[in-house]
Amino acid sequence: RLLALLLAAMSWLYLGLAVPRRPQVAADKRRKAVRRLLPGFIAFLSVSLVGRDTPLLMLRRYTERTDRASPPLREVTAAALEQVHRARVRPFQALHQEAQKTGSRELIDLADALEQAEADGAPLDEVLQRQQTTLQQILDDEFKRLVKRRTMYLLLLVAIAVVVGILMHLLVIFIGSALVGRG
Repeated sequence: RLLALLLAAMSWLYLGLAVPRRPQVAADKRRKAVRRLLPGFIAFLSVSLVGRDTPLLMLRRYTERTDRASPPLREVTAAALEQVHRARVRPFQALHQEAQKTGSRELIDLADALEQAEADGAPLDEVLQRQQTTLQQILDDEFKRLVKRRTMYLLLLVAIAVVVGILMHLLVIFIGSALVGRG
């Protein structure tokens, strides 16, 4: 009876907490993957720019890549290319619209800057350099916070281990002295 009640409670928790969060967890995972890929994407665009590729060709070449790490961002560029052909919009404008669907703040900022530069005729290499610098600073700050947080966790674990070790030694000393006092 207790086992059935425990299984029912666990099922209720799973259905009530885990299942409804699946889409949100998947979206967060995708946003993090896109964010991780952005420095490489910016570098790819910069190299393509040196080769005098057009924005349309840049997106097409990125979409045609076959590496296993970049599918989340390739999906975004593929959707942008489809939108370019279907709705007849500029490539970086389509990328901006697709970036908004991902919810990745960094990709939205990059695509927005590229769209503005494309519309104004501004040099894309300067825009990419600024975006790369900003993104690198954001990622560095985030990494430093992560290291600091993990360092604090490790220090806390060490402190707990030291306290437990001291308490265990004191317990052994007290038990040993009590046994000697009886004898």
